[in-house]
Amino acid sequence: MERFTNFILPYVPGCPTPLIEAEVLRTAIQFCKDSWIWQLDEEHTVLDGNSSITLSVTSGAATTGCQISIDGTGFNEYTRSGAAVTLDDARTADTDFDTTVFLKPAMDATSLPDFLYNDWHEAITAGAKATLMLMPGKPWSNAKMGAIYNRTYLHELGKAKIQARKTNDQTRLMVKQRTFV
Repeated sequence: MERFTNFILPYVPGCPTPLIEAEVLRTAIQFCKDSWIWQLDEEHTVLDGNSSITLSVTSGAATTGCQISIDGTGFNEYTRSGAAVTLDDARTADTDFDTTVFLKPAMDATSLPDFLYNDWHEAITAGAKATLMLMPGKPWSNAKMGAIYNRTYLHELGKAKIQARKTNDQTRLMVKQRTFV
């Protein structure tokens, strides 16, 4: 978070550094959650009679979603809770699944992945600046600049969404009728 702080502090004079770091983390979490830009692709084999997959989650991260496919066709017959995926029915034969796990920084993360700093620096600093500047009654408050930085953040978020979807468009999702529980 420190790498981002130096790019934010001059724009919010008097703002405590721990508040800036907390806002950088909050912005990074929301950015990853909304854009699905942090992805981890992996293959899993579920053996005959089994019905679970354990997704890989890197240290300092949490899952925000996943996409599962078999031979390029979307597979929706599962329930996910964190990194645990439970298939609706046990497999009747060994089955290979392709999974894409969507990650976000964990709430207690002390650092962010390098790609967020290298590729999405402008988005995260703009989002943090916007939130800090839009805090009412603070010495660093500046509603006009906060709105400008918010627009920059939203623009970068849109670019990230497009990029994330481009890298993950090989599967066809199928809708399966289910009973409402």
